[in-house]
Amino acid sequence: MVPNVHRQTVVVPDRHAFHAARLAAARSRAIGRQILTVEGAVARLAGPFLRAPDTGTVRGAVVRARRADLGDLRAIARLPGFVRAAAASLEAAWEAGIDPRRPPTDHPRWEAIATLEAAVAEHLPADVALPRDLVRMALGRVAAAPATLGPVTLHHVDDVAPCWRPIIVALREHVDVTWYRLDDERPAWLPEGVEVIATPPATGTIRRVACATPAHEVLEALRWARSLVACGAAQPHDIAIAAASPAPYDATMLAAARSAGLPLHAVHGIPLIETAVGGLVAALADALVHGLSRDRVRRLVDALGPSLPSGATALLDDGWWRDLPHDAPLTSPARWRRALDAHPRSAHAATTAWLVALVDDVTSGPEGARSLGERRLDGEALVAWGRALDDGPADAIDATVARLRTGDGVDGLSAIAWGPAATLSLTPRPFVRLLGLTARAWPRRTAEDPLLPAHVLGPATLGESVAEIDRRTFARFVRSTSGTLALSRSRRDVDGRELVPSPLLTLEAAATVPEQAYLDATPPVHALDEADRLAARPDELIRHPAIAAATRAWHAWHVAALTPYDGLVRPDHPALVRALGRLHSATSLRRLLRDPQGFVWRYALGWEEPDDAEEPLALDPRALGTLIHGVLERAVASLEHAHAGGLAAADDDALVLAVDEAVKGGAAAAESTLPIPPELAWRRVQNDVRTLALAALRYPLEVLPDARTFVEVPFGRPYEAPRTGAPWDARESVEIGSAGVRIGGYVDRLDIAGDGTRARVVDYKTGGMGTVSSAGGLRGGRELQRCLYALAVRHFLGEEVRVDAVLVFPRTGRSFALDDPDEALERLLQAIDAGHAGLLAGRALPGPDAFDTFNDLRFALPADALRRYRTTKEPLASAAMSGLHDLWSDG
Repeated sequence: MVPNVHRQTVVVPDRHAFHAARLAAARSRAIGRQILTVEGAVARLAGPFLRAPDTGTVRGAVVRARRADLGDLRAIARLPGFVRAAAASLEAAWEAGIDPRRPPTDHPRWEAIATLEAAVAEHLPADVALPRDLVRMALGRVAAAPATLGPVTLHHVDDVAPCWRPIIVALREHVDVTWYRLDDERPAWLPEGVEVIATPPATGTIRRVACATPAHEVLEALRWARSLVACGAAQPHDIAIAAASPAPYDATMLAAARSAGLPLHAVHGIPLIETAVGGLVAALADALVHGLSRDRVRRLVDALGPSLPSGATALLDDGWWRDLPHDAPLTSPARWRRALDAHPRSAHAATTAWLVALVDDVTSGPEGARSLGERRLDGEALVAWGRALDDGPADAIDATVARLRTGDGVDGLSAIAWGPAATLSLTPRPFVRLLGLTARAWPRRTAEDPLLPAHVLGPATLGESVAEIDRRTFARFVRSTSGTLALSRSRRDVDGRELVPSPLLTLEAAATVPEQAYLDATPPVHALDEADRLAARPDELIRHPAIAAATRAWHAWHVAALTPYDGLVRPDHPALVRALGRLHSATSLRRLLRDPQGFVWRYALGWEEPDDAEEPLALDPRALGTLIHGVLERAVASLEHAHAGGLAAADDDALVLAVDEAVKGGAAAAESTLPIPPELAWRRVQNDVRTLALAALRYPLEVLPDARTFVEVPFGRPYEAPRTGAPWDARESVEIGSAGVRIGGYVDRLDIAGDGTRARVVDYKTGGMGTVSSAGGLRGGRELQRCLYALAVRHFLGEEVRVDAVLVFPRTGRSFALDDPDEALERLLQAIDAGHAGLLAGRALPGPDAFDTFNDLRFALPADALRRYRTTKEPLASAAMSGLHDLWSDG
């Protein structure tokens, strides 16, 4: 047999079809066959080394073209998303055969588009030409088509974009042109002389399936795929799962396939952040945009991995990170240097120097983002970093990175195909399952082009509508699927709203097929993974160690006795010792005294509520308190520096001026360190902060003779930088009680009399008053802050100094002083010693705050915690922690 060595060209619709056609060519031992897309064939005919502009090339050119005067696009050219939108609009106009220099309407937008196109053309690589220029050059060389292309076969191409159609028309005069279509339609623009061969309709079967939710759809789809492979009915490469828009299903589909070990190829790619490269880029972007923190730097160091200095990988283990202070705000290079210098394993100089250089690099700011990437990244990570900077502003690079996609590295020709239905319909497989056949998703609604809407286009159009493409795609699947076509829909969306079936299901081919309803609890014939298999076998599931432990915990919760499931642990457990030995604040001590179990969860196990990195609609109370205290610190420091008598001698005009300047400085600092609300809400927050700060500083407290005033005074903070004029050394350790519990924090306000015999600590409360009173001062362990302030002041200034402790509520103009500070402090020390001893004895039991409505750890308690569990266990826990019972009874 003599192989065919004559030149021939097969034109395919997309990259997925390209790989399939290459495999078919290899299997048929074809020689001389070149496989190209339509634009690739035109570029091949136009001349050697030429190519059409792809999306990535166009976006890169748009980034550089934004410097041009873009007319009415000038105002949005620097906004996030402009590069993506402008590139898409240009490509759509080119494919539609629209020349912006000769627009279909006289709308001024076309002048801006023409300017943008000219600027983009200037920045395209030398081997890239605009589509209309490629067509012009190809038409000039069409006589060379027999040698360049040979006979041309369009294989399963749905349609040819208007800009490329002149080439197909011209080719028929020089070479044979054959079009193999998946339907029996002949395009109206196609001239005679081009042979159209329709693929005969397949004789497959159609099934209709209704699932509970989109996640259930994914589960049933993968169960179906596994059953086909397990029964020998199909190989993975015979199966396709598709959706009109795969985005809503992507995360669930990829995770479930990975868990099941199924070979699944995402035709449209996967999110970049799901790869190791993406994790590194995302960690660097997070630290650059949101600033330094212990967790962000650790994520970045873990992601950098191979670039660590010699020996650092073994050194920077879990223990090394645990030895960093949990309470130290590691938000600046200076604070990192102090923490690293005091680290128990700081002797490894190379590692310390490398970490210091890293945090210095990250704080270079968004304006240095490109050079930061060049210093810290290489290879694929550096390319991805550049793509993100090209696609959006540097100060939003974390959001841009989250949108980037990349290939999944799976061989698509030997795996189950998953992706957009329009793509997979052009490469038919025997077994296909379509997801999301609801009225919302099939067909999708057509959206206008953001830069070229209908009123700009006039009579022109940018190709076929999305809705029409979806209808044609569905019909193509029905006609071409030779094995089984499963049509799947959800009865409810993720929010529980009822979904209407797609009108496509009423077409003749599918209308007569009965729908099979699946419930979430339907046992699978072929389980997807181990968890799915166990869920279908209750007798075996109940014997699983994890389920058996959960069952024991459930029963223990209902027993009228304290058990390990309620918080009885081994005495002197290392985790308890470590948690108790930390530097404590009023927050941690309140948990110790009012919810020992929650204290263990938070400080021994590290459970905490994640921070909201998105733009909030309102500043949360903790961030608001931080902002107000920062403004007070700035204002008082300014007054103390500018006036001989400090705050006490300042008049109201000076006070207002100092607060106004402090609000400006505090707001600027907050914008770089906190997630702030939208602009209008942010201005209101600043006005609120100004009002509260003025009310706090104007509050008529007793004037101490020749008093000096300090605000935000640190104490017991070993990593705090020394402050000029501070009343004491903030780095000195403050230990209280017989257990030697270390405390640290910041005194909101401290007034010290000139003769040193009296001092007053003020705790400003920016929220509501609740049930605060002066009696006892501790409120059952809820109100500790002013008492801790007083203990710290006595530690530094001496036991003989009289210390008054006051709560001030600026919103209501009320204040509460401790009636008997000595008695309140003594009761606090006794309670701390009792809580410390009880926890070391292994009694990590739930206290009153465990059942509080606002306890962020209440989710870990039984679902009926406020009813049966509390009624059963609270009296037992109270008796076991008798040393704290007296404190609780005063609350």
